[in-house]
Amino acid sequence: MKNILIKELLEMSEDYEREYPEAEAQNLVNFSAWLTNQVAANVSLADVSLGEHTGLLSPEVERYPMVSFSVGRYLSRCYRYFRNYTKKAFEDSLLLTYDDFICLAILAEVESITKMELVEATVNEKTSGMLVIKRLLDKNLAAQYDDEHDKRSKRLKITEAGRTLFREALIKMEQAIQLLQGDLTGQEQLHLLHLFTRLDKFHYPLFVKEKDTDLETLLQRGSRDSELGYKYQKNMKA
Repeated sequence: MKNILIKELLEMSEDYEREYPEAEAQNLVNFSAWLTNQVAANVSLADVSLGEHTGLLSPEVERYPMVSFSVGRYLSRCYRYFRNYTKKAFEDSLLLTYDDFICLAILAEVESITKMELVEATVNEKTSGMLVIKRLLDKNLAAQYDDEHDKRSKRLKITEAGRTLFREALIKMEQAIQLLQGDLTGQEQLHLLHLFTRLDKFHYPLFVKEKDTDLETLLQRGSRDSELGYKYQKNMKA
């Protein structure tokens, strides 16, 4: 027996250890996620369904990879599916949106938090986040009080009514999330989580610290820690 597959795995494990030499990275879960990424990187467009072409895109977009547009398209579609499922989950609840739920989830985990900390934790614009907080306060699902260290700030904590409602809503939300995951296997769900975690790690600092920065500058700054800026510059020169 030639053991070709084993030899290839050994070579790839050596590549992984060179790329991630830290001790905490040396485990099977991290290596499996990395290996999946390496395989995915070699998948051709013929192996990926990009959806039916609508014919609505102008010829100018042809210099950009169709994959980029499809990723944005399908992320947007999945968001709409999830929004529809959460709407069903909250049909008989005081909660109106997923933002209401996630705010309660955060409040249930901490002793207290400032309003702005909660807004940023939910990745919301200030106006939208404050409206969510107002709904929770008006329905007695959360309570606010003065911050003893900063009198200009208000701190929030969950009420008993809010904690009870959160536990009830959690059952429905688990169903909505299970439905959203569709027929993905457990390993596929872990891989998807790994990718979303990477994206969140990239985007969250930009969202919090660069709210007023234009797209071109964001792309250039993002290139410090990724290939995003390089790809953008390469496309613009093409």
